[in-house]
Amino acid sequence: RIGLFLASAGALALGYLACRWIVTSRLGRVAVAIRDAEARTRFIGYRVDRVKLAIFTFSAMLAGVAGALEERAMWARYGL
Repeated sequence: RIGLFLASAGALALGYLACRWIVTSRLGRVAVAIRDAEARTRFIGYRVDRVKLAIFTFSAMLAGVAGALEERAMWARYGL
């Protein structure tokens, strides 16, 4: 159980650091610009579809890691 707890805590820390890195990077600034004014961001010359795809892919990866850890926790707790 302690190993699962440490793995979950490590995944949480890495996920937080990755999210902070994205928010403070150029990708994060462009994502905020897309949120505020998508047409203006497209007009400036950014590939809005690629930025949205990158953010969606990253969020799907985080959800996948969370689901894998949750499944492992259920197996450890209930034997499922």
